[in-house]
Amino acid sequence: MTKPSLEQPVVNKSGAKHQDGERRHSVGIDQFRILTEHAPIGIEQMDPQGRLLDANDALCTTLGYSPDEIRGKSIAELVHPEQLAEALEQHQQLIRGTITDITLKTRYLRKDRLPVWVNVTSSLAHSDDGALVWRISIVEDISERVLAQERREGDEAKYRAIIDTAVDSIVVIDDRGIIQSFNQAAKDTFGYHSAEVVGENVRMLMPLPYHAAHDGYITNYLKTGKAKIIGIGREVTGRRKDGSLFSLELSIAEWRAGEERYFTGIMRDVTDRKCSEEALRRLNETLEQRVGERTSALAEANQRLADANQRLTDQMEELRLAQTALQQVQKMEAIGKLTGGIAHDFNNLLTAISGSLDVMSLRIGDDRATQLIDAAQRAVDRGAQLTQQLLAFARQQKLRPEIADIVSLIKDFRILIDRAAGATINVEVDNEPLLWPALVDSAQFQSAILNLVMNARDAMPGGGRLAIEARNVVLNKQMAATTTPGIKPGEYVVVSIRDTGGGMTEHVMSRAFDPFFTTKETGKGTGLGLSQVYGFAQQSGGTAVIDSAFGRGTTVRVYLPRAVGVIVGAAIRVTEADEASDAAEAILVVEDDPNVLDMVAVNLSSLGYRTVVARNGREALEILRGTDPVDLLFTDVVMPGGLNGVQVAREAVSIRSGLRVLLTTGHVSLGDEAGVTIDEHLPMLKKPYRRPDLAKKLEEVLRS
Repeated sequence: MTKPSLEQPVVNKSGAKHQDGERRHSVGIDQFRILTEHAPIGIEQMDPQGRLLDANDALCTTLGYSPDEIRGKSIAELVHPEQLAEALEQHQQLIRGTITDITLKTRYLRKDRLPVWVNVTSSLAHSDDGALVWRISIVEDISERVLAQERREGDEAKYRAIIDTAVDSIVVIDDRGIIQSFNQAAKDTFGYHSAEVVGENVRMLMPLPYHAAHDGYITNYLKTGKAKIIGIGREVTGRRKDGSLFSLELSIAEWRAGEERYFTGIMRDVTDRKCSEEALRRLNETLEQRVGERTSALAEANQRLADANQRLTDQMEELRLAQTALQQVQKMEAIGKLTGGIAHDFNNLLTAISGSLDVMSLRIGDDRATQLIDAAQRAVDRGAQLTQQLLAFARQQKLRPEIADIVSLIKDFRILIDRAAGATINVEVDNEPLLWPALVDSAQFQSAILNLVMNARDAMPGGGRLAIEARNVVLNKQMAATTTPGIKPGEYVVVSIRDTGGGMTEHVMSRAFDPFFTTKETGKGTGLGLSQVYGFAQQSGGTAVIDSAFGRGTTVRVYLPRAVGVIVGAAIRVTEADEASDAAEAILVVEDDPNVLDMVAVNLSSLGYRTVVARNGREALEILRGTDPVDLLFTDVVMPGGLNGVQVAREAVSIRSGLRVLLTTGHVSLGDEAGVTIDEHLPMLKKPYRRPDLAKKLEEVLRS
């Protein structure tokens, strides 16, 4: 027997029966209309071939057809193509009797071809004699229900995406403490997969004693409403899958879904933060300890300095009362006696003045008075420097020879060497790697080198090259007699100052060490510089020699006796540049006012910065073209010399990309008074400023 199909009716096997069937169909349709006309839900009547015999008004309205238009429509015309195969299969099974009814969620097509989601519930209706078959279907429009479901599913997907991409762990539990959801961050933090925890009690994520007491917390809250964490948040301890414990911040929110109550916990692992806080606490303790140690060491150093000053005062008093009896050759002896007596008396006067100023500075707290005292001290220092020059060439100065590292002495006051040489002179320092220590008065050595640098500078008014070298030299008897007369054979540290200036004639070279002899015009020099160097070297147990020729530059060599022993820390003189550590930022200060320049350099040093100074813009740019590290350019805006601070800043940034710049000026309106246009992006510090203002502005610029 062949199976029935849409092309092969089950009934209607003879013409008579066919005519009778049509009459029965007509009666059936009339009955269908009477029963379904006013039903609020769609109802359709379909023949075994899948053609619509009739539909009530509700279905016609849903699909947009009139009753006449919808009659005769086939399943293929009514059902959406994507669901058609399933609809046809269900219809055939119903007609064949394989199934007794159909319940199908599918899509019908409206007259305008727009899809409508419907629930179709179908069964067969037989005629009284059982020979005729109809398919009666209830068609319920569920489009709004499906749309709402899709929206809910979309919202749930969005919620899940947000939860799973959150950086914090998010865990949802019900009012029994059973885990409902466990996001990706929670998986990473606790080490569990979702399948391992969902459906389990949340106490598995807690250590003892919280593990055992957690259910009681929830029960108590549900009964009393008294919250310990909910809506408050606190730091708690969590337990990972491997049993390890860690600190976390926990915040809990309560919410409801119908009659059900849920709690959402948001957790953040703060282990790293706790470690950082502990490290910071230990660092602070260490820092406080070091500050205390440094403070104690500073107090001891101040006491030693006070003791040394007292000893110096006592020695100067003894020197004032002592009678001077020195043997000098020819005019050096006569001039030495005269200048020595004057210098000693002058030193006594300066000592009294300086001591009084020191006492006043300790007792007077007025800023203006302090400034006046500082100015007076600078005048005393200049007078003392002149006295030392007089004593040096007379070889009557009181030396304090110590075992010293010449390389360190030169390095310590390199800033003063560069400042004395000026921007147009390139200073190079070259020291032998394993240089011997020397027995020398460190302060007098630095003063002698500075004198030689200034002499070399004056010999090169148009600029040039200045080389400072230190070498180990062994003099035998022949070398001592021929190259350095008047010196004993032995081991020496030789410091050479070589310039590329115009050199000396033989006449000038023969008199260069004579006191008060100078080739400079009146008012430009005292004639004591080289005399001081010669006297210092001789009194130190060495000598000084000049090698020069007119037109090929000059070299002055200072011979200092080698010392045997350990270098004493006190022998290494600390200059203002040493106040900052090697690792501190380097500030290039450009200022034409020497008093302001000194003040800035001292303040920067006290703030922990390394300082490089320049007296004008061209000198600053020359420094930047070199290799010395510079982190920030601090420049005055209005300066002589052809370059203002803004121009220097622009050129500096082009030389060193990334260089920080800070401008300073005392002008109220640069455009009107100084003719300078300021770039708005360049930071500015207005004069006058206090030390805290300078510190704050530098920190802002360096960290920006």
